[in-house]
Amino acid sequence: MKEYRFEYTKTGLLIAIATGSLILAIVIALLLPDLGLLFGINLNAVIGLATGILIIFLARNNYKKIAEALLSDEEAIFKFDGSESKVEFQNLEYYKIEYGNGVSLTLKMQDQPLINFVANSNFCNAQLLDGFCTKLEEKMLAYKVQTSAALVRRPSIFEQKWMLYFLLTATGIIIFLTFQSLSQNGKIAHSITSTYYIFSVLWLAWIVARIRKR
Repeated sequence: MKEYRFEYTKTGLLIAIATGSLILAIVIALLLPDLGLLFGINLNAVIGLATGILIIFLARNNYKKIAEALLSDEEAIFKFDGSESKVEFQNLEYYKIEYGNGVSLTLKMQDQPLINFVANSNFCNAQLLDGFCTKLEEKMLAYKVQTSAALVRRPSIFEQKWMLYFLLTATGIIIFLTFQSLSQNGKIAHSITSTYYIFSVLWLAWIVARIRKR
């Protein structure tokens, strides 16, 4: 067996910490006396935001965790959160690997709880889980060929057919709204430009998923 170590994000806890930090940042900004502007920037907002970001940074050991995995030709053993879970390929109901803003690995054994690891690239080193997923899938595919096992790989959201149609339709709408805003106002509305980043990320995730699938 070969040993691997990777980082993963406890998403629920991260969301709770981020939400609490945001609320605290707003409260601090409102309760502080008016500190005025510096280079046109509201100092109350800066202090509140900086406090929220600092809290998220200091709490990183709570939502960023380390897992160990032992990988062989027939099974994987995971050690995380003080527990150990064995995944035998012959008893694997399905697995799913998603690539986007990081990596997500889902393993479902028959009559056992779901095993899920999410490595958000903004909050941990997602490349470690990425590398492990590559080796894990190689072992699974080799096992499937050797034993004719019915290993099921569920497609990620970006590998499903409807996602391409959604992205094309949404992109078409954004282009139409862009030209409409330019013709009416002579500039692009901020509400439209804010969607550029979102759909750029979605398109990138779709492209990455297609490459990985091949």
